[in-house]
Amino acid sequence: MATIVATERDEFLGLNALSDMFVNLSSEYEKEGDSELREDVLKQALELNPQSADAMEALAIYYEISERDPLKAEEFYLQALENDPENRRILYNFGNFYEENKDYQNMFKYYNVAADLNDSDALFQMAKHYLKVEKNKQSMLECYLKGIECSNDDEDEDDDDVHYSKKYSGFNHFDLQEILESVEQPTEKVISVVNKLKRKKDISVYNNKVRLFERLHNVQECQICYENKLNIDLHCGHEVCIDCYKQVYKKCCPWCRTASYFKGH
Repeated sequence: MATIVATERDEFLGLNALSDMFVNLSSEYEKEGDSELREDVLKQALELNPQSADAMEALAIYYEISERDPLKAEEFYLQALENDPENRRILYNFGNFYEENKDYQNMFKYYNVAADLNDSDALFQMAKHYLKVEKNKQSMLECYLKGIECSNDDEDEDDDDVHYSKKYSGFNHFDLQEILESVEQPTEKVISVVNKLKRKKDISVYNNKVRLFERLHNVQECQICYENKLNIDLHCGHEVCIDCYKQVYKKCCPWCRTASYFKGH
């Protein structure tokens, strides 16, 4: 009897491993742009292991991104969480799915569940929403500080993965630095984030420009806000004040439309 049980167990583990292999294979087809084969191998993965939350999630992402079919995507996300309800990655991705579809009630529902499981990226994503959509700096700061405290300091913070954002991507670095520097009793992790922000290329370039144009006493009327302030140059050579620069430096120049070299950073 024990031999039979062991054999059944080994067979299940073998099928599970094969299912995982098919899920990984689907990623290769995604890189090659072969949408049809990608869907086929994911369905085969699910046939091999009908309880595979990874296969269900991969199908959800496939229908969300490749097929633009939100109903199918939602169906597979729900199935994935039914089989693995505390999977932080799936919870985050499901919250992100609702965010992309502007269903903020369900977005918060799944981000909060992930956050309760100490998922820092769900907290950072909610912080972005509070800052950009609701213009609520206090709620943004609360989420962001919680995210910092439960985040991994060794993570690659420059990796802007579509489905798993990091603590810097998606934020205006200048706004983020200003908000964090307003914290009255910052922890070591908060101080570390502020110091890393200061070393970001866009902020270091800005600081160098300010030092240069201060020496040149380049105070004049800004052509955006029409206030007399220190002006510094954009990527194309046109000048704006130091405050307006922080809001437009990633965009095309408002006068000559030259693309910014910071676009996408």
